[in-house]
Amino acid sequence: MKTTSEQIILVTGAIEGIGKQTAADIARLGATVLLHGRTQNAVPLSERNL
Repeated sequence: MKTTSEQIILVTGAIEGIGKQTAADIARLGATVLLHGRTQNAVPLSERNL
């Protein structure tokens, strides 16, 4: 299995709530996080907040 820093993880619902917190936690562990949300304009805002 790859180490956390070698993983790329897709988080759906990453704009708010549990998905946003999950993405932040995963990023803190060193993985590359791909964010997905229903509102395209909100994804860059969430990305900056990580």
